[in-house]
Amino acid sequence: SAAHSTLPLTNIASASFGLVLTTSAHKYNWPFPKGGAGNFTGALLDYYRSLGGEVILNTWVEDIRDLPNAYAYMFDLTPKQLLKIKGLNFNALYRKRMEAFHYGAGVFKVDWALSEPIPFTSEKCKKAATIHLG
Repeated sequence: SAAHSTLPLTNIASASFGLVLTTSAHKYNWPFPKGGAGNFTGALLDYYRSLGGEVILNTWVEDIRDLPNAYAYMFDLTPKQLLKIKGLNFNALYRKRMEAFHYGAGVFKVDWALSEPIPFTSEKCKKAATIHLG
């Protein structure tokens, strides 16, 4: 649970994430959207669209002027990738901080759709909804 902070586990602040997430799970259980986590994303996108938002996917943007006028844009990019987009008017201090960004450890998640349960030998593992392997 502490690793969800994305801070180094040697950082004392990462412990707070472990405490809050684990305490919440014991009190309220772990949240699982009906039909899978993709339904959570879908619900957020549906709500955003109901407010008049437009989602443009799988589009290479080299210049902000290539996009339709909008109050705000959201990019799924790292700071250094964002700096490569022309026409973004970041102030010098913000640009300097983005240029100095240090990438941390990579993290990824894989969800498997299995035809039968994993043959765990531990009864606790057989009952768990989520198991983290490292």
